Amino acid sequence: MTETVKEILKSFFHAGDENKSERYTAKDMLQDLQQREQMGELETEEIPQLKTIENWISRYSSLHKKEAAKKAKATASSPHMKKSADCVLRKLRFFN
Repeated sequence: MTETVKEILKSFFHAGDENKSERYTAKDMLQDLQQREQMGELETEEIPQLKTIENWISRYSSLHKKEAAKKAKATASSPHMKKSADCVLRKLRFFN
């Protein structure tokens, strides 16, 4: 799969992250790539098969989730977030 196609697929993937109503299925992605081919933006040999796109989505989704978890963990362990968490805990104890 070419880097150009990967970047296009990433843009589809992240559009769905930002707005759940704009999620692209593998079939939607393939159809868009085929339209780009018809418009001359991509070459025929650059267009992956549907199964290839489905596999890419699975791999990229897994990687994306791992990266998000790492960022969340790093943010949660920062001194600023620790202070915020302590503040929330104090407020919860006050109300209980």
